[in-house]
Amino acid sequence: AVVSTQSTGEKNNIAKSVVACPSDKLTVYNIAGIQGALLSQFISPLYIDKFLLLKTPIDFLTTMTRALYERVEAQIYKVPLPFKITKPEIEFFNLQPPKVHTNHDAAGRIAGWALSGGKWELVKGPEGMAVSETCINIPNISRFHCVDDVDYFEKMLANAKRIKASMRPSEISKVKSFGMYTKLCKKVGKDIPKTYFACKALSDEYHAVKLSITSAFNKAKLGTWPVKPVNTEKFNVDEEVDMVMN
Repeated sequence: AVVSTQSTGEKNNIAKSVVACPSDKLTVYNIAGIQGALLSQFISPLYIDKFLLLKTPIDFLTTMTRALYERVEAQIYKVPLPFKITKPEIEFFNLQPPKVHTNHDAAGRIAGWALSGGKWELVKGPEGMAVSETCINIPNISRFHCVDDVDYFEKMLANAKRIKASMRPSEISKVKSFGMYTKLCKKVGKDIPKTYFACKALSDEYHAVKLSITSAFNKAKLGTWPVKPVNTEKFNVDEEVDMVMN
């Protein structure tokens, strides 16, 4: 299935984006692995062994197994090695989730951490950029504490500029992963193209199995796998970070 979203700016200026549903991505992970195209050039596929789900009054076991592999299993004649159709264990547990209070400022942001850096980060999802630690605790500007509307908007603009200036590529961004990939290639003496898009194209086996999965989606009439704009992946590790934000 495909989810289509759009955001409207000025009149007659509508930006659209098409993304795959989370269940479709999980299906791909259970067959092609979670390592992605770049790491597939160095390691065997990595698979998820178990999913832990919050127990609900409705039994989602059948739904989950269908989402993860059953709906395309019959459509894939043979998965090319070293890949396979993984059937992970699904376990339900009881837990009373804590009440979480959110506001509009949290929309589109992801909290995560990387073992390599030993620090957590707050990521702005659409840009793949992490907010600096010095800006995470910036207090919200209240209109009641400002002299007038001009004062309010000037302070809001100053905060926005301060946050944007301090942002850096997230540890889980494509820019960061591509940088680590190029360092690894230099270390082992592997010659690679300059762009992220061209380096991904080197993973013939990974793309072959992913093509078999997307073809299975089409055969099962589950929709067409969305194609990302190529220009968003034609960057190299030496380019400025501003490229990610624009």
